[in-house]
Amino acid sequence: DDGQTAEILRQTGWDGALYHGPGDYLMAVDANLGYNKVNPYIEERLSYTVDLRLPRHPKATLALHYQHLGPQQEGYCYHFEKPRNYTYDHRMEQCHWNYARAYVPEGSRLLSATPHPVPGRMLASGKSRGGEPEVIPQESGKTVFGTFFVLKPGRRHEARFTYSLPSEVMAQEEDGDVWHYRLYLQRQGGKEPTPAQITVLLPRQATVLESALPPAQIEEGRVTYELQLRTDVMLELRFRAAGSNR
Repeated sequence: DDGQTAEILRQTGWDGALYHGPGDYLMAVDANLGYNKVNPYIEERLSYTVDLRLPRHPKATLALHYQHLGPQQEGYCYHFEKPRNYTYDHRMEQCHWNYARAYVPEGSRLLSATPHPVPGRMLASGKSRGGEPEVIPQESGKTVFGTFFVLKPGRRHEARFTYSLPSEVMAQEEDGDVWHYRLYLQRQGGKEPTPAQITVLLPRQATVLESALPPAQIEEGRVTYELQLRTDVMLELRFRAAGSNR
């Protein structure tokens, strides 16, 4: 029955539900609002830097990178009204009207974000947009940052958010100098594997005790991971920060 099917989907992680475990959380979600078939031409990657130099006051910067691999062209793209003899290839080679969202831990507070103004001539409404980010304080137990932009063929684009994280994303162990950071990276269903670079900034003279995933690089005060998001990923890191309990 439907209830049994829903339970099977939940157990296998195929129901699209958001993860609600402890620690930090991130899911980047894209929606093509262009009434076209441009997605095969869009190459994406993300970089996420979490600043734990003050473990009780964590901060993060998320950068979403996009490249339109279609042939560069002059003139304006057609958002809704299409010219005559408009072929499937034309639909693929159009601009990318994208609504990007970042689902992050509830209680996160946006500090800054890149604006993405869009002139009215590139929108079906004809009304220009200032490009300021949207903030939804609570959706399915997450805070959501959103931004809308238009990417022309042959161009690159970056959407960046810097925000404070709730202190609860960090766990302090009984030995007050030892901290446990956990990040759950959830992949948007149906997307191609996405390259992701995760950088963790540690307090000065911190010592890495354990990492659940092999880092690409560990240097003083910085741990870097290079990932391919084919499935959801759990990243866990334990470190000792002398004097952090005082």
